[in-house]
Amino acid sequence: MNRTPIYESDFLIMYLYTSPKRIVRNNWLYCDEMSDEEYKAEMLKMVAMLERHHSVGMLVDTQKMGFIITPELQEWGIPLGERVEATGVRKVATLMTADLFAQLAIEQYFEDTNSQDIIFRYFDTEEQAWEWLLED
Repeated sequence: MNRTPIYESDFLIMYLYTSPKRIVRNNWLYCDEMSDEEYKAEMLKMVAMLERHHSVGMLVDTQKMGFIITPELQEWGIPLGERVEATGVRKVATLMTADLFAQLAIEQYFEDTNSQDIIFRYFDTEEQAWEWLLED
């Protein structure tokens, strides 16, 4: 698969894969010290990259994230789901973090987006996630 870096910060690295399907991969880095404002800035940047690159799927790697998305941040992020839907993303595969509280918060956030057009799935291995993203 062809991979091109499209964004990098202290908390998030994003890649665009273009073959056989356009998939954006979000690698969340160790975010224990990330502030709420930094999280918001990263989410806005992520959506901007999705809007620019029009992918059909997204692989979200939260294995190292360690950041708890509070109910307030979940509420703030709900409108971003509509913007993501408008980009053409139809599948989101999430590699789960070992932090149970962080994982529950991520699942709750995706559930709260109420997306009608995006399917969310959670995986333990990258291989399973890619297999699901690439199937028709």
